[in-house]
Amino acid sequence: QFNRVLLVTSQLAIAVMILASSGLMILSASRLPADSPGAKPGLPHAGAGQTVVGQLAVRSGASSDPAARGGLYRSALAALRDAPGVAAESLATPGAWMGRGPSVIAINHCGPCSAGGLPNPIHRTRVRVHAVMPGFFANRSMRILAGHGFDLPGDVELKYGRPVVINESYAQAHFIDPVGRALMLSGGTEEVWYDVVGVVSDTPRGGLGDSGPRYAVYYSAIEHPPAGIEFVATVDVPESAGLDDSLRVVRGALDAAPGGGSMGITDFRRASDDLARVWGTAGWMGRGTQAAGAVAALLVLAGVMSTLRAHIRARFRELGIRAALGAPPRSLRRMVLRETLRIGVAGTGLGLWAATSVIAFLSPRAVAIFDAPLFLLIAGLFIGGAILVGLPGARLAATAHPRTVMRAG
Repeated sequence: QFNRVLLVTSQLAIAVMILASSGLMILSASRLPADSPGAKPGLPHAGAGQTVVGQLAVRSGASSDPAARGGLYRSALAALRDAPGVAAESLATPGAWMGRGPSVIAINHCGPCSAGGLPNPIHRTRVRVHAVMPGFFANRSMRILAGHGFDLPGDVELKYGRPVVINESYAQAHFIDPVGRALMLSGGTEEVWYDVVGVVSDTPRGGLGDSGPRYAVYYSAIEHPPAGIEFVATVDVPESAGLDDSLRVVRGALDAAPGGGSMGITDFRRASDDLARVWGTAGWMGRGTQAAGAVAALLVLAGVMSTLRAHIRARFRELGIRAALGAPPRSLRRMVLRETLRIGVAGTGLGLWAATSVIAFLSPRAVAIFDAPLFLLIAGLFIGGAILVGLPGARLAATAHPRTVMRAG
């Protein structure tokens, strides 16, 4: 009998642990702020008009001169920010505003790192690279966690003269005291080293096709201007308006900038289309997973209650013998309810404790290890279910003839 009680309690605890852990992860994901890693990326100045995305391509002439390209990008950003009816985010390489972009191999000086007790000062991993214009971090709500951005104070000395900023995940996984360390990005014919001058918070991740690295390296698009750059801007036109209206406003702002006529706009589209393409399937799958989780919770609850019911029925013969020996009906009823309540409370308590341990050791930091409403709901379901399962057996043991009780078992 003790082994049977232990088995039923363990089954109940495992079921509670799985449900509570899943619930904590789902709830934490739904409560992530817009600027936290794992949250869906928002739109700059959302709700103020139509948010659009486009690529700026420098036409012949200045396209072969990096310094000229950098100057054009700077004037384009200033023109978009100063234009009436336009709220512009910083310019960056395509996909950077959503955490997408090309990836390369990076080699970095970790510092006094070790692996298995042996020094491991050089790390090699794959990272995403983004060229960004001034203001990119602020407009994307990315906090500077250590060091500086690209506007360096005069007392900062650079060993290689090429500053880069890395994201928090990269800094934690491959650096000790990252500011001031050096890293090299592959892809060129020569080994070019960069100075890490700052660490920023991670960008939102997830969505369809998010299989790339979670580490990111940012460098200045003014010092290293790419051949093309992407802008995200909110235009003061109705969201339902056609793209031609927004394109006319953006084009007019660029034409007013020095050298703006040498920049063309390509791949002009709504920013919401990009979000729907990247996050639409993931959102649908997330909602489907939540629905499947609710169904699974009901099935698990039914299965555990069925196991508990079988345990009570296995004791009917013992209850019949007790009744035949003169045990009062009230004591038999209390015995059944007390045992089911004890199993329900013990199994639920162990399961909730195990869920907090699993989340604490195995889940991302953004997942909370405790949620009072969720834990109360799960405890109420399983403990209440255990009592409801025990009521018929308790009623039968207290009112029926001993022979009927023994036959039912």
